Amino acid sequence: MTQIEIILERSKDFWWAYSTNVEGINGGGETEEAARREVLQCIELQKELGNLSAHETYKPVFHYAAVELCAY
Repeated sequence: MTQIEIILERSKDFWWAYSTNVEGINGGGETEEAARREVLQCIELQKELGNLSAHETYKPVFHYAAVELCAY
């Protein structure tokens, strides 16, 4: 199993999610849940495109950006 580290960041009206250790994994949405969903869809898309192994199991590990703990 390969862990994909994901950072969640929030602006005033949007959430961003991006991987720090696997290129091409990202997502966004109006809610945290939407951003998480987009990341999961992106992982599947990267597998379909052949950028990630279709036979490997990937586990996204979500973390909040440090600023998120203080700002909102």
